[in-house]
Amino acid sequence: MIARLRPGATIEQVNGQMKAIVDRNAERLPALKPFWTSSGFRGFAVPLREQLAGDTRAPLFVLFSLPSRSGSSEESSVSHRDSAAWIRRTT
Repeated sequence: MIARLRPGATIEQVNGQMKAIVDRNAERLPALKPFWTSSGFRGFAVPLREQLAGDTRAPLFVLFSLPSRSGSSEESSVSHRDSAAWIRRTT
């Protein structure tokens, strides 16, 4: 579901309301409550930009750290090794 927050509303407020809705539905449908509890079923809100783009920092770093085509093969292998080491440290 995609929704727009009213001015002044926060993600935390929406998440609280979503939890209340899920809890209320669990009470209304007691036959499904064990499933919802054991599966971790819940509703939550995330900003649209975060949902669509996610964490792009590491992939962008790798993309921009690739050597140009004019560089020597020795420079290329060093750059790739350095990029791989940075990704392992940051993930």
